[in-house]
Amino acid sequence: MKFLALCLLLAAGSCLAGVSRSNTYSVFYNSLPDELKNPFLRYQLALAVVEQAARPKASSHPSTDNLLTPEGLGLPETTFSNLKSLNTPPGFSGHLYTVVTQEHGLNFDQVISLIKTRLYCFPNSDFCVDLGDAGSHFG
Repeated sequence: MKFLALCLLLAAGSCLAGVSRSNTYSVFYNSLPDELKNPFLRYQLALAVVEQAARPKASSHPSTDNLLTPEGLGLPETTFSNLKSLNTPPGFSGHLYTVVTQEHGLNFDQVISLIKTRLYCFPNSDFCVDLGDAGSHFG
């Protein structure tokens, strides 16, 4: 019985930690000025994509080579510098990548397209995902 109670407590703790982390991400995201939210999401997704591409089992993705540059993201240098200097909560980019891939159904290449164009429309479908969809997860 004690073992069962301990397991339930551990499971609840893990669940609460996930909620707390997600809440931290939401508070941080909502504290950003509106004009920085979209570039922030693009930058964070780019961080996650570059991290994914660097994993040992990942195939080569030349489209990620210049992604983390002002030119690669199509951002002014000052905006890019501001994004780099933010004290973003640890794990934000990975969480955002998970939201986009699991909740919105995008694969790696589609995420890159979303980063570059701010919108991805599925072929043969009327369904599109834009950065606002990902951002609404934190709203």
